[in-house]
Amino acid sequence: MSAYFLPGTAVVIAYLAMINMLGISNVQHYDFAAMMNAYVFTMLVMLVLFVLSYIQGSPRPEKVFLKMIGRYFKSCEIILDVLGEKASGWSLYKRMHLSYHQQEIRTLPTKLGLWGSQVDRDTFEDANPEKLQHILATLQALTYQIDDLYVLRETPGVNEIVGDLNSELRGWRLALAKVFSSLFSGHPVITSAVLKEMVASRMERINSFTEQMINQKSELEGDDVRKLYRLLGSFRRVSRELIEYVGMTEQVDWSDWKKEHF
Repeated sequence: MSAYFLPGTAVVIAYLAMINMLGISNVQHYDFAAMMNAYVFTMLVMLVLFVLSYIQGSPRPEKVFLKMIGRYFKSCEIILDVLGEKASGWSLYKRMHLSYHQQEIRTLPTKLGLWGSQVDRDTFEDANPEKLQHILATLQALTYQIDDLYVLRETPGVNEIVGDLNSELRGWRLALAKVFSSLFSGHPVITSAVLKEMVASRMERINSFTEQMINQKSELEGDDVRKLYRLLGSFRRVSRELIEYVGMTEQVDWSDWKKEHF
């Protein structure tokens, strides 16, 4: 307020008097070089972290979404690859590896929902909530069916019940794993129509083979037959959800999601 009522010289004298009354007695020391080094180091660290974030993967929601879908189908492929093996002889590493991928397919659909909601709908026409929600619901259903298939396949005595049908189921399992692998790479090797026809043909052959096996093996009891048909039904449900997903993604232009948009 004194600047409004006193001339400039008087203001300077007043400020000097106020500083003198503060009674500051300690000497202030500043190391300019040390301060600048700290600032430069901080900026370099931030720059390195920024560059590393792009090396690991783009932080853009659509790129993270695609990467997570790839992780999901990679885990599906690995689970189906070990489905026919006996877990009793597995090492600790292999058990932990399988548990990790089982956890991946259980948690990724929820994470995909969060990232999918952040995709810019103005830039990507296929990112409408209804379409993405349908895709995620199919992935969640596929997770349930793969989990159920794994539990049924590991049920004690199932391998003995399946018997000669093992080779047919192995072919079916490897065919599904191949489709999962192509979805992981982002280049599906088959359309939903062809996949549906392939599954129908394989199911017809397996059903015929199963009926012959049941008629020939009189030692199979009612509970064994139910386990066998539950296992076949689980394979069919996994295939059905996979066909559903492939059919929906044929309507999405994923190549546009992979491009850089500014």
